[in-house]
Amino acid sequence: MGIVRGIIEFVMDILETIVFIGSLFIVVYLFIMAPNQVKGASMEPTFLSGEYILTSKIAYKFREPHRGDIIVFQSPRNPDIDYIKRIIGLPEDEILVRNQE
Repeated sequence: MGIVRGIIEFVMDILETIVFIGSLFIVVYLFIMAPNQVKGASMEPTFLSGEYILTSKIAYKFREPHRGDIIVFQSPRNPDIDYIKRIIGLPEDEILVRNQE
């Protein structure tokens, strides 16, 4: 009976560990950070197309975005598409486009 009890305790310890790690992963994924895949060449050479990056979900809850920050946002036309872009202008900035640059 001692061997069976030892096996049961061992299995229960493993299950508790799996549940704890799974719960921790879910909390981190839902509230703290998430993976995003870079699609396209618009962020090269900083990020290459196909790369995965971890993005913070809480960074801008503590501070305002700054010029030069890289952000992830939903497409205004299709909420299933995320864009990864660098901030070049802030509210009240005037942006001038010359020769499509």
